[in-house]
Amino acid sequence: MKIAQYLKRQDWHDPNVASDRIRGEWVMNYCPEMEEWRPGQQYDAVIFHNPVPLIASTAGLKILDICDPLWQHSVTTFKAMARHIHAFVTATDELRTQVKQIVDKPTVVIGDGHHFPFYETRLWNPHQESAKRAVWFGYADNAFSLKPLLNAILIRNKLKLTVIAERNPFPELDIDFQQWARDSYIREISMADFAVLPLTQPYKSNNKDVSALLCGIPVAKTTDDIDRLIAPYERQRDMLKAPEIISQHGARDRAKDYLDWIRICLAK
Repeated sequence: MKIAQYLKRQDWHDPNVASDRIRGEWVMNYCPEMEEWRPGQQYDAVIFHNPVPLIASTAGLKILDICDPLWQHSVTTFKAMARHIHAFVTATDELRTQVKQIVDKPTVVIGDGHHFPFYETRLWNPHQESAKRAVWFGYADNAFSLKPLLNAILIRNKLKLTVIAERNPFPELDIDFQQWARDSYIREISMADFAVLPLTQPYKSNNKDVSALLCGIPVAKTTDDIDRLIAPYERQRDMLKAPEIISQHGARDRAKDYLDWIRICLAK
């Protein structure tokens, strides 16, 4: 069986799209049947990460992998594209629920998986002192989620805040901004005592939470979490639970999930 992954960077020309890495590259690491899509090749199945016009003319099984609500601007356009799709994969239950409300096509949830060796550059933090630094990482446009928590971080608890993004979302604040770089952001995350990653978009996966745990730091979602994680024993307690959570999010298992779903769809 020959399978292609048509990644977002084919159209966006950005080599650092997070979903391409997590749901594309890392899955392909554990799946010899898969390769990144190449023009002119024939495939038994193609997993598209973008709703591109090429879908209509592509032969074989066609699956659309969804990690954002692609229909939010036009349900009509999404329905028109979906006519050419045989099945869907969504990153979360919420996205699957929304897809099923729009189109009647086979849909399965396959969560994000992580390539654990990618995190070997992290620094070790034993969490033996009161917290001094928090970190947020992601696309700068999503940093608005931090605003309700900035008082608890910067003023009440007097923490240093590191923000890792493609640009500084808070140039007016005294923060430690770090330009996102594929080769260094894991180390930068691990230099903090905990990550502040509020959930503002319920359709999003927990991949950033798992990334933080793999970097050796716990995650705060609320102001109460921030206040609690100042104490080293609280961070130690959270990190004791981390191995069980991490074990559920390996890219090797996700590769098997994709292969199982493709076989099911081909058999129909």
